[in-house]
Amino acid sequence: MGGRTLTSDVVISSLDPETTFMDLVGPENLPGHLKDDVSGWELDKWSYTTVHVATNEPPEYNCRDRSVRDSFMTIVGIESTEQLLAHWQAVQSGTIDMDAFGGHTTWQTQFDPHLSRVPGKHVSFFQMHAPYGIAGGWEERRPEIEAAMLEKWRRVAPNMGGDNILMTATETPEDIEIRMPNMRRGSIKHGDYNPLQLGAYRPNQDCSGTDTPIEGLYVCGASTYPGGLVIGGPGYLAANKVADDLGVERWWTPTPEMQRYTETYLD
Repeated sequence: MGGRTLTSDVVISSLDPETTFMDLVGPENLPGHLKDDVSGWELDKWSYTTVHVATNEPPEYNCRDRSVRDSFMTIVGIESTEQLLAHWQAVQSGTIDMDAFGGHTTWQTQFDPHLSRVPGKHVSFFQMHAPYGIAGGWEERRPEIEAAMLEKWRRVAPNMGGDNILMTATETPEDIEIRMPNMRRGSIKHGDYNPLQLGAYRPNQDCSGTDTPIEGLYVCGASTYPGGLVIGGPGYLAANKVADDLGVERWWTPTPEMQRYTETYLD
């Protein structure tokens, strides 16, 4: 870090297990069973590709219910269970079904106008599940997939095209990995949700309580209990654990919801 060496009695890592234990700690410094657990860690079976769009006007959906435009998330392109399954099967096989794909859109500047650097303009996105190693390669297929996603969006929001669009930018699973190196292979949850990577097994039995067999090293983040879908949960549990271990008085007050969660699942 700029040539400096920082020392601390405690290190808290929110990185994925492989980055934390293999890349930073080093396999030679791990107890045998921990090394085996980390070596067997499975990443997500899917990732995302997202088309970000800057526009003069927000999306105007072609439906009777005007509140659809104002919703946080609008499902686009999926019309049946069969279509959803076809999309998901294609993703898991390493491609995208150009007829069956779908995802969700969000008009972001509705909720935070400051996301647009130009007052009065808007940003929104269309996001869908996608494989990391897509057949044909992302650099080759990026223009094709972006065009297909925009066309599908226009079918339900006709103004999402033409002069209304000021700029587009597509982020692929490979881009996610570049922007966030701990999201290996675009794995946004830092690891698959399977029976052996949930609850007391996330990331493994030795580390699911946020402390680890390595003195002074704690873990949090999406790869630890309770997982990435409970935003802030792993960090909150780690902060409590470190404070208790160091004898530091907690200066934060849990919300009623967090207190109820603690009493139900942790105490």
